[in-house]
Amino acid sequence: MFADPPPPAPEHAAFRWTRGDVALGVVAIVGVLGAIIGAAVASGLRGIGSGIAATVGFEAALALIPLALAWRRGISLRALGFVAPASWWSVLGIWLATYLVLVAYAVLLAVLGGAGIDVSRFEGGNPVPIPSGAPPGVVLALRATAVLVAPVAEEVYFRAFLF
Repeated sequence: MFADPPPPAPEHAAFRWTRGDVALGVVAIVGVLGAIIGAAVASGLRGIGSGIAATVGFEAALALIPLALAWRRGISLRALGFVAPASWWSVLGIWLATYLVLVAYAVLLAVLGGAGIDVSRFEGGNPVPIPSGAPPGVVLALRATAVLVAPVAEEVYFRAFLF
């Protein structure tokens, strides 16, 4: 008979990015990337070295610039959606579910391959493009960027601008 009151609005509903914020963010990201590439070329760093510098710089800019814009406007990390989960059991369940998906994918490939279907295109994975003979530092930088920096930067970017 009596309806429950509506839940309180989430904190992130209290702000919206302005066109100026977005324009400033895009210009800053492009500017940082241009500066990194320019510095790499000017210092004689070519090929894989300049690619690593550009990749790491771009990923860092992708995370730091939205955070700087949020800080400039007084927007908290909580407002961007960075909050501890209500239950860490759900995090464990999601983590286990990702491995279940990987197992199901491997089983599906095995079944399709056993049925005579060519699945070789799907078995190679998505390796980090590392040229042969690359120094260990280059290999470490590329792998760290692909495994650590890129996911964190993309999470910050999408939470900040698209959440």
